Amino acid sequence: MQSGQLQTLSDQLTRANVLLCFNGPFSHSLIEEFGKALRAYLTVNETDKGSVSDVFSVYIEQAQNVKNYTTSYFPAEVGGLLQRGILAIAREHDGYVISAGNFVRSEHVEPLRARLQSVVNADKDSLKAMYKRQLRAERSEDSSGAGLGLLSMARVASAPLSFHFEPSSEHHAHTYFSLSVQV
Repeated sequence: MQSGQLQTLSDQLTRANVLLCFNGPFSHSLIEEFGKALRAYLTVNETDKGSVSDVFSVYIEQAQNVKNYTTSYFPAEVGGLLQRGILAIAREHDGYVISAGNFVRSEHVEPLRARLQSVVNADKDSLKAMYKRQLRAERSEDSSGAGLGLLSMARVASAPLSFHFEPSSEHHAHTYFSLSVQV
């Protein structure tokens, strides 16, 4: 990246009200350090402790999802763009939007889309019931469904989860997945 491009990138992030953004390979230590910076920012700038907790918990879920998927399905020998993800936290109106993106295997798209759509279509009571069922399933190791993290994010979200799948022109067996959660 040339030095002049950094100003353009900075301007784009500023116009989008992005507070924090990371693009690259995720690790536990990076998630922890980024989380410390986020918590410090929110503690200073947010008066509502519930909002601080909700934003932080969604950040952790999003970051862990990117890290776990990219390291589980794209081993080091594959490397490159497939092991990378992006996570951005932006201020929007009176809340925050936590967005993450990474490549997924194309065969995982339809099951993931179905799980996401079932969560998006659920009301608060249904989300609570789905969460309890998933918690029991994970305790019994018969885990299938949306997963606790996805349901947890949906339960604290102030709007339905927003997701998008974009087939890759370079990596034909892969699709770029993005998920945004408004808190």
